[in-house]
Amino acid sequence: MRILFALALLLVAVPAAAQHQERKAAVVCDRPEQVELMLERLDTDYNKAAEAVNTEVQTHNACVWIPIQFVKGDVLSTVWHKTGTYEIIKIMVIAVLTPSGPKVGPPIIYYMAYRLDGHNI
Repeated sequence: MRILFALALLLVAVPAAAQHQERKAAVVCDRPEQVELMLERLDTDYNKAAEAVNTEVQTHNACVWIPIQFVKGDVLSTVWHKTGTYEIIKIMVIAVLTPSGPKVGPPIIYYMAYRLDGHNI
C-alpha cells in the first residue's frame, strides 16, 4: 500500500516539475490590456513604451522591464505589430534574475507579449 501511495504522489508531482521554465528580460504588465497598449505605443524602445503605459494608466509600475524566470500560461490573444506578431500570454513568474542569482519568491501572475518568431520583449 505504501508503494502505491508513493507512486500516486509521484504521478501528481511530475506535471508541475515538468513545466518548461524560461529565463529572459521582458516587459511584464499587470493586465493583458496594458500589454496591448504597450504594443500600440511601441516604436523601438520597450522601456519608453512601458513608461507611456504607466503614465496613461496612472500607475508607476503597471508595466516594467525586468529579467525573470517564468512559466508560460494561456494565450489570450494575438496582436500584429510592425515589428512582428505577438501572442499576449499569461505567465507565472517564478524568480527575478539578479547579478547575484535568481531571487525566488511566491509565484506571481503577470502578462507579456510573446513574439512568435522568438525575439521576445
